[in-house]
Amino acid sequence: MTETIGVVIPVYNVEPYLSRCMDSVLKQSYTNLEIILVDDGSTDKCPEICDIYATTDKRVKVYHKTNGGVADARISGIKKLTTKYFTMIDADDFVKTEYIQNLVTIRDNYSCDIAITSAIKIIEGTDIDDVKSDGNLEVIQYDPEAALEDLYYRKNINVYPHGKLYPKIYFEKEQFNIGEIYEDLSIMHRIFSQATKIGVSSHSDYYYVQRPHSIVNSEFNIKKMIQIPICENIVQYVSDNYPRILNSAKSKYFITALNLYVEAVACKAPPASVNEIKKAILKYNEDICRDKKNTLTLRIIGRTVPISLGFLVKAITFLRWMQKKNLISVNKPF
Repeated sequence: MTETIGVVIPVYNVEPYLSRCMDSVLKQSYTNLEIILVDDGSTDKCPEICDIYATTDKRVKVYHKTNGGVADARISGIKKLTTKYFTMIDADDFVKTEYIQNLVTIRDNYSCDIAITSAIKIIEGTDIDDVKSDGNLEVIQYDPEAALEDLYYRKNINVYPHGKLYPKIYFEKEQFNIGEIYEDLSIMHRIFSQATKIGVSSHSDYYYVQRPHSIVNSEFNIKKMIQIPICENIVQYVSDNYPRILNSAKSKYFITALNLYVEAVACKAPPASVNEIKKAILKYNEDICRDKKNTLTLRIIGRTVPISLGFLVKAITFLRWMQKKNLISVNKPF
């Protein structure tokens, strides 16, 4: 009998999306699942929808709790798991039929501790057919240091918690920070560091739905400033544990601050916030310019920063506008 794989799904006021997510999970080709739905105090019909799925499929377990945020919901769900391995799915996203099978195949065929596949970003409201994959899982194998370098240079690995198969024990040693947005950014380096080998495939099985009114995708607000201390902590962690790849952490810090600056200026954020972000951009600017592992575009931006941040804001804002209008396709422009 195949091993049971856990699926943790935090749920909060996602009534229009929940059934699509759950239907995609229930029709997985890998059927031996323990599906944990954590209703995080939803005020819409999500609690009832969750309960209906639990009554119609014995693999589904529902836990209702008072609202504590997505990090708290994920922690609660992970604690309820009885499986050794699990994956996370957000309730407004959905997955291809082979999502879990591909993660298990990567783990088993390459003896990996963590298995990763790619995500496809789609705009809210987009209808997608579940196209069956060709089964071609080309896998790159990393040790933790190489995986973090890849992550922070924004190459094959993304920072999102979904699209990954983890040993549950890793989250018994480390937990998401409750009440913090970008909780994935603040934990992923500590999760990867527990592994011996990480297997990554560019095969895309996870549909990551971009909702413009979500906290992360919304316009600038003061909560987003948490990214600066999170990235500073990452730089310190990498400096202490993986000094060879320190420049990659600085690169992540720089691009995070730059994107935050564009949002802050566009929304006319308080001057104190704008100045704080500007200092963050300039902090490692010289390192960015000298580091040939950064893209040429990012190094040019680094050279331009001291001359005219205003020009960069206009250029990046225009680039984003063209992308939203589907006039250009830019996944990772920097």
